[in-house]
Amino acid sequence: MPQTVKVHVTYDETKRIITHQKGGDVQGLRHLFLQVFSDVLSDRIAPANVTFQRYDDKFADYVELNNDEKLKDDLKIRALTWKPDKQVIKQDKQVSKQEKNSITPKHRHTVWVKYIRICLRKNLGKILSILFT
Repeated sequence: MPQTVKVHVTYDETKRIITHQKGGDVQGLRHLFLQVFSDVLSDRIAPANVTFQRYDDKFADYVELNNDEKLKDDLKIRALTWKPDKQVIKQDKQVSKQEKNSITPKHRHTVWVKYIRICLRKNLGKILSILFT
């Protein structure tokens, strides 16, 4: 029995086969995707900003794969990437008081966590230089 599975991945116009460990899940495929497709990715993309979809005959459309979904041999999927939009962060800061009251605490927490992560990524060098000088 083979210890690996082959996953056929399409990103834009590029098609490649990624070999992944048998029993591996979608979450683990993200890092491999970034390595295998590094020559065609336009910018630095974080693993969290990669989504995989497979075609579902029932819906006659593509559906997103869950992170914990196990990969099957000869699975054919497409990859989508995105970068966090700076405009979205600016808009979140400008939410009116009325809209703030309608946002649930969980949603507000999620927005702030994403914003803090982006700020930390941008300023990591400065933070580290302050800590270690």
